[in-house]
Amino acid sequence: MYLKMTENVQEKINKMIGDQPAKLIFDMDDGNGIHSRKGSCSLFNHFRILIVDPDFVDPVYDEEMDSDLGSMAFKGYSKNYLSDKMKLSLENYRLFLTCDYESLDRNFEIIDFRNK
Repeated sequence: MYLKMTENVQEKINKMIGDQPAKLIFDMDDGNGIHSRKGSCSLFNHFRILIVDPDFVDPVYDEEMDSDLGSMAFKGYSKNYLSDKMKLSLENYRLFLTCDYESLDRNFEIIDFRNK
């Protein structure tokens, strides 16, 4: 599984990280995990990149995917909603997660949880 990120997304993430140590997590916001805000009964899935402290561990993130910014842990069961080749792009201040044949999330978020 691979997440391609446009250059402006990579710049946004790198700017958010700054010079502080960080680890990236690819999250399906489904109510499972320490940083999940909600469980959703909606018809749509919501995905996020979480910027966390380098020593962050949560066993719910039990698999790894590759990306333009390195490996990211994710919830293995969320593979059912993802694709082997995905793209994260930033257009008109909105983040879009897509694959070759569909939009996966038109309201993707990047959230910094370090020291919180």
